[in-house]
Amino acid sequence: MKFGGTSVAGLPQWQTIAALCRTRVAKGYSVALVCSALAGVTNRLQALCTEPAADRSAAIDGLIHRYRSFANELSVDAEADLARFEQELRHAAGRAGDSQKPQHRAELLALGEWASSRIGTVYLEQQGLRCCWQDSRSALTTLPEAQDRRAWLEARCAVAPDAGLQRKWAASGDIVVTQGFVAANAGGQTTVLGRGGSDTSAAYLGAALGADRVEIYTDVAGILSADPRIVADAELIPKLAYREALEIAGAGAAVVHPRCIRAAAEAGLPLSVRQADLKRSGGTDIKAGGESGRGTVKAVTVRRGMTAILLENQDIRRAVGFLATVFSHFAAEGVSIDQVATSETTTTVLIDLASNHLQDNELQRLADGLRDRCEVSVYSSLACVSLVGREIRKSLPRIGEALHGFLTHPLYLASFSASDLAYSLVVPEAEAGGLAVALHRSLWRHTERN
Repeated sequence: MKFGGTSVAGLPQWQTIAALCRTRVAKGYSVALVCSALAGVTNRLQALCTEPAADRSAAIDGLIHRYRSFANELSVDAEADLARFEQELRHAAGRAGDSQKPQHRAELLALGEWASSRIGTVYLEQQGLRCCWQDSRSALTTLPEAQDRRAWLEARCAVAPDAGLQRKWAASGDIVVTQGFVAANAGGQTTVLGRGGSDTSAAYLGAALGADRVEIYTDVAGILSADPRIVADAELIPKLAYREALEIAGAGAAVVHPRCIRAAAEAGLPLSVRQADLKRSGGTDIKAGGESGRGTVKAVTVRRGMTAILLENQDIRRAVGFLATVFSHFAAEGVSIDQVATSETTTTVLIDLASNHLQDNELQRLADGLRDRCEVSVYSSLACVSLVGREIRKSLPRIGEALHGFLTHPLYLASFSASDLAYSLVVPEAEAGGLAVALHRSLWRHTERN
């Protein structure tokens, strides 16, 4: 069971966690409990990496106060853990801020999950549950990566059973509590699995432990047809196949991370996405052959923080290997590409700065390197609005009314997946919400409901 930042943030949430653990244990299950950092903490740790040295102390004091208040709310004695947290936080923040090296950033970012899982373990023990804490760095070993930033901050693990880990954790008690998001490389050094990586670590651990299923608990009812903060009448999707869920997650639905779904699919692990609320039932089940029968479009998603890079080369028709040369530059910089559109003389590349851990100066360096090969224009603060489902092409005639806005507003890129699972439009962030609402309205009033 994995619990996100809002689902571990206070006493009511941990009362729910304890109740769910008791229910699973009563049914004969052993439970691996994967904890995120408290809501908002990872963002604050990330900000510490670039905080001026003179301002770090106050930010660190705020984080320590946050976790001490958390322990007090749970009425647990966690002074030893809090003292260690403070010591490691001050040390790691200084190293990350001074060096800007990705390995030092990983050490800092990992501390939020460590503190929440340690304090949560004490609470569960006080509730009479037979549980223990295990360090996820001794359970998950990351794979080698050619690029340093990815090796430390976007690490990957093998999806495979681990008999040794199964024996070790089976002997540890009914409930094993561990950190999400955090792993270690072959040398035992701390790595992290990228933003949203707690979901992914739950799937990796589920595969390693031979679990029956992975349950993801969050602050929404499951995967919805749109972000309810944007589309008020978004609907719950009760079941999805791995491929549909992967497209929805990859297109911007933040409920469950795409890597989690990919790892679960590889291991054949059913995923259950639920709201951490004992009064609510339902949710979204993701598994092989889990396609919903409701129409073709399953979701309208919005992915913000995108940047488009326009490459212009008047001789592209005769420039054999132009794209290979351009993409090799992205690879050398360790930057993954989300979407590409090409024409006779131009190529538009879409990237996500956050998932690539790119700072402004690194984006500038990337663009400057490309200018040796072609003319380059960079467009920032964009969003990708996507339709996701099965046989998306059949829904395109219905969205004409929703696209009227492009008479006055810019469109930077449009792409259609050959798998017929997604159609995406890249627009200024300010226009994304309105477009998503219009698309959802036009499609859901036509969609057959079973």
